[in-house]
Amino acid sequence: GIIDRRIPLEDVPEDEQECANWLHKLYQEKDIFQEGYYRTGVFPGTPIVPPRRPWTLLNWLFWASLLLYPLFQLLINMICSGSSLTLVSFALLIIVASVGVRWMIGVTEISKGSTYGNNDNKRKQQ
Repeated sequence: GIIDRRIPLEDVPEDEQECANWLHKLYQEKDIFQEGYYRTGVFPGTPIVPPRRPWTLLNWLFWASLLLYPLFQLLINMICSGSSLTLVSFALLIIVASVGVRWMIGVTEISKGSTYGNNDNKRKQQ
């Protein structure tokens, strides 16, 4: 989830120290929202769910069909060729690509990310 709030420029202090204090307070509010989310699983307030638009689906279908058509043609040609070596090498390529993608997704998991600023981590270190 995302919480966004529009802050008028007039509310931002111009003095450097006042601005630093204001920003510090803003980050404290953010931390309160985040800790509440970790406890309850939801952000405070009424969630806004944007309506689904058919344009997104149509756009995806267009690009998927445009880009996947040559791949399906290649797959059909390989199957029709009947060469077992070609089929095995193609299957191996698909398996290696699948494992590679899963590995790349695993690298970006949050659990493997930095714990900098995490209050639970700070408590464990003390």
